[in-house]
Amino acid sequence: MSHVGTTIQETMREIEEFKVEILDWVKHEYYKFFSGVEGFEHEFEGLSVEWDKYTTCQIAKLNVALEVVQKKREEVESLRDGVSRSSTFIPS
Repeated sequence: MSHVGTTIQETMREIEEFKVEILDWVKHEYYKFFSGVEGFEHEFEGLSVEWDKYTTCQIAKLNVALEVVQKKREEVESLRDGVSRSSTFIPS
C-alpha cells in the first residue's frame, strides 16, 4: 500500500472513530440538560441518522480516491517493471 493509500485508510478510520466519539459526547452532554424534554430521544436519533449519512458519503468519496490511487500505483509498477525488463535486454 502506498503512503497516500495508507493515509486515506487512516482518514476513513478517523472519521468513523470521530462519529462515535461526537455522538457519544452529544448524547451525554445534552442528555444532562434535556433528558426530561419530550422529543429529545427523537431529535438525537435524527442527528445520529444525519451524521451517519454525512460520514457515509465522505467515506464513499475516500473509497473512490483510494481505488484511483491503487489503480495508478498498479499502472506505475507495471510501467516500471516494463522499463526494467527492457533495460536489461541486450540485443545480440
